[in-house]
Amino acid sequence: MIDEKLIERVRTTRELYRDKNAADGHQPWTVTDYMSGYVKDVGDLSKLIMVKSGLREYEGDIDAALRHEIGDCFWSLFVLCDELNINPQEALNQTLEDIERRFK
Repeated sequence: MIDEKLIERVRTTRELYRDKNAADGHQPWTVTDYMSGYVKDVGDLSKLIMVKSGLREYEGDIDAALRHEIGDCFWSLFVLCDELNINPQEALNQTLEDIERRFK
């Protein structure tokens, strides 16, 4: 079960970003903007996985960088779920059930 406190933290941090953007004179992000941010995060994660696989160079703590980028991806997905009024636990459970049914 996904902790409701976690969802509230996602909402709070989304509001922090909205406040920062407003203070900087930027428009609030739309669901399309959050999706674009997620795609960027996935691209960054892909590059870090290439580093971990020995295909790219990287200076620094690769495991810390991977944790950070995976966290960014999770955050973006939770924000997208919230913006689209989709329960992330229900979505994941449905996918797991579909996979289990397909391969049993």
